[in-house]
Amino acid sequence: MRRQALKLLLIPFLLFYSLPVSADEKEEKTLQEELIYYVVVDRFNNGNPHNDGDDLDPDNPDAYHGGDLEGIIKKLDYLQEMGFTTIALSSIFANEASGYAGDLIEDHNKVEEHFGSLEDLKHLVNETHKRDMKIMLEFVADHVGPNHPWVEDEKKLQWFHDKVELTDVQNEENRLKGWYKGLPDLATENPETRAYLIDTAKWWVEETKIDGYYIDHADTIEPEFWQIFDGEIEKVNKNFYLLGSLLDNREETISVYKEAGFHSLLNERFFKEASDMFANIDQPFTDVSKVVEQSSKKLSTFIDSDNTVRFTRKSIENQQHPGIRLKIAFSYMYTIPGTPVVYYGSEIAIDGGDPPENRPLMNFQSDEELIDYIAKLATIRKSLPALTNGNYKVLYEKDGMILFKRTFEDETVIVVINNTSSSQNVIIPASEIAENKELQGLVTGDSFEEQNGEYEFIIDRELAEVYELKEKQGLNLPLISVFIVVPVLFVLFLIAAKKRGQKNIS
Repeated sequence: MRRQALKLLLIPFLLFYSLPVSADEKEEKTLQEELIYYVVVDRFNNGNPHNDGDDLDPDNPDAYHGGDLEGIIKKLDYLQEMGFTTIALSSIFANEASGYAGDLIEDHNKVEEHFGSLEDLKHLVNETHKRDMKIMLEFVADHVGPNHPWVEDEKKLQWFHDKVELTDVQNEENRLKGWYKGLPDLATENPETRAYLIDTAKWWVEETKIDGYYIDHADTIEPEFWQIFDGEIEKVNKNFYLLGSLLDNREETISVYKEAGFHSLLNERFFKEASDMFANIDQPFTDVSKVVEQSSKKLSTFIDSDNTVRFTRKSIENQQHPGIRLKIAFSYMYTIPGTPVVYYGSEIAIDGGDPPENRPLMNFQSDEELIDYIAKLATIRKSLPALTNGNYKVLYEKDGMILFKRTFEDETVIVVINNTSSSQNVIIPASEIAENKELQGLVTGDSFEEQNGEYEFIIDRELAEVYELKEKQGLNLPLISVFIVVPVLFVLFLIAAKKRGQKNIS
């Protein structure tokens, strides 16, 4: 009887600390809620040596290195564990002999044989969706390879612009009709050309169930094309994403293409400021923060890409440790407005200069410290809507130290980044944050309360912390009662058992 009574006494405490499990309805995310990982397919992972071909040459930066779709499938868990929600692939269409990067299109309707087959792509999409992740393909619509069959086809003369080099990106006529890097430029204003490209894009969506397209240098095509393109794709998948980059990054051009159907554009101004600033220590946040304040949250942030020098190279040139520099940079990217886009290999601080040197074969045998840090940032970002949808307000900025606030509905997050060579101590009035609250650190675990109308932030050099604003904990009376009552009940049980045993002996 005593045992039964003890169990009944413990039930309320157990129930008090049990967490109910509920199944919320699954809602579609917006692109700004995604975390994108961009992969150069040929340089990521060789999952099937049988499709390497005779022209594989890992020592030649302009040749195929062996990466394929099956190799990406084998690394999906690796990408998921880092918290990425969308994988953007370089063009996988059939290319000419040296078209490992996917920009020398030979056939828009076939998968490049070095990368696998249509069935491999479908398998990749299916496995990605099983992990509640998305796949985005780079769609090349502005040009083809120099040896494409259309180039010499007299019936297709009207499908191309006259051969004039693209030399001035701010000259709209030259940008729309010029041959970028000497590649045959498609006349997308031609009804037949336009219909072919849009029908082809729709076919890939219908056939493979991909979730989005990445369009490099979208402004080399007239915005009207993208308006029609987006409208037609949405007939197949209303939640389809369009992510683009621009050659001309003036505000007027960005505005035009944002209205042309793109859900996000790469923030080139952010890249130029952030990649230089974070590659060194004791650099002021002034310019990069101004870009963030002036930019739409629908723009995507990055610190290097397929078209740029690696961030690691800039760090090394400044005689800085790339891993530390990347931690600071990602801490900012993951907590400001905009969608983070991470270039493959950045999680292991891959080095490289201008293309193609910035596209080495991925190395998976590396230190996991930075990988774990990126995973932690992803977890934090996903758990706090203020980091994806909230307002951005700088509370303090001096030299390489910044403290800013993200607010959304009833949620407040404070981000502190110390990119200086010394520890920093910053006091912020409670009126700027909230009265009588507590800040709980999510990166290093540092937590503290408001004292005398102030919050005092103390942070070591080259570190970042993300604080969630909470009610002060105070005394947890139910928990204290458990720690007191349970031991007392246990002692009483032992005494009762001992007396019962003595009674049985006598």
